[in-house]
Amino acid sequence: MEKVKLNNNFWKEGFEYNQIKKHKPFLFRWKVLFYLFLIGLVITGLIIVNFSITTSGVNLFFKNLKDFFSPKLYVSEYGNINMFSISFRFLWYSIKVIFLGTTIGILFAFITAYFSNYQMNNKYVVIIFKALIIFLRLFPELFFIYFFTMSFDKSLAINLIFIWFTWLWMHEYLSQSIENCNFTIFYHLIKIQKSKFKAFRQEIWPQFRIKFFNYSFYAFESNIRWSAILSTLGFGGIGSLINPASLTNYFNQILIPLT
Repeated sequence: MEKVKLNNNFWKEGFEYNQIKKHKPFLFRWKVLFYLFLIGLVITGLIIVNFSITTSGVNLFFKNLKDFFSPKLYVSEYGNINMFSISFRFLWYSIKVIFLGTTIGILFAFITAYFSNYQMNNKYVVIIFKALIIFLRLFPELFFIYFFTMSFDKSLAINLIFIWFTWLWMHEYLSQSIENCNFTIFYHLIKIQKSKFKAFRQEIWPQFRIKFFNYSFYAFESNIRWSAILSTLGFGGIGSLINPASLTNYFNQILIPLT
């Protein structure tokens, strides 16, 4: 009968049984030292930035926190109209604009993902589409945000930003989904004189259809979140109710738009 042998090293505890070595997590002393090191880094960072707590700052924090959970239903800046009504109006505008941009972006992503697959297209066509996407992804996001906002009016620029980021984001996921499909029946359908697109729709599309709709929903949700940030560029969506209030310390106007 084989005995269990301890097999400790400098970092971990372990044992050996039937010539099979098993290692446990790091030793307790190394975990303690790691957490002490992290705490030391935090303290050092606070010292470097000259962090301090003042009475006025604490009072302001609790005042803003109280205002946040004591929302105003009517605000003079918006003509004393109910904030719920205003929030739904701005949210509906956001949904319309984002839905349009997301839909067009998904359409572009579907086209580029379709022609970027080696199993369905000529290799030269695939190389062109892949090179195009790689080239576009080389540029930082801020470059295109600046380019669109400086080249077009605010409404068109916002739509182009949503289209652009949805396109590049969805392309990667759709490409992977198509590549992971089983193409055996697809090739058989082509041999019986069916076009590639018809064979794709009949055999490949059902295999990743659920993923497609899931990714589309995630893209739309992500763009809704980004709309709050893009309101600083002039997008008159729900974010335009949040950002001005947070910048001017009117925290009693934030809770209703956030809900």
